[in-house]
Amino acid sequence: RTGGFMGMRLAGAMDTATMPKNEAIELQHLIMTATNYFAKLGIKKEPSGSVDTFQYRLVVDDGEKRQEYEMTEETAPDEIRPLLRHLTILSRSYPEDPEASSQKRRENR
Repeated sequence: RTGGFMGMRLAGAMDTATMPKNEAIELQHLIMTATNYFAKLGIKKEPSGSVDTFQYRLVVDDGEKRQEYEMTEETAPDEIRPLLRHLTILSRSYPEDPEASSQKRRENR
């Protein structure tokens, strides 16, 4: 997520194979809902919003194929918003650097 009033950047890297099972199941469900919605509509990139809105870039890699989606806070469909909210929360626990994420989880145990 980038943008917003302060132009802040928030990024995370989540691997469902290394997450606690309940977190992985919830994330996989939200991702399936979002990717099915996008596949049905054929949407990959939404038009940009205003400067002060958040811009989202979602990359889903299941090991066989990689899908990328872009949307803004304004253009994100209601079906996708639960995933965006969930990823925003998870990004604080799973920073973009997977090694840093593993270290943080070990420290919190």
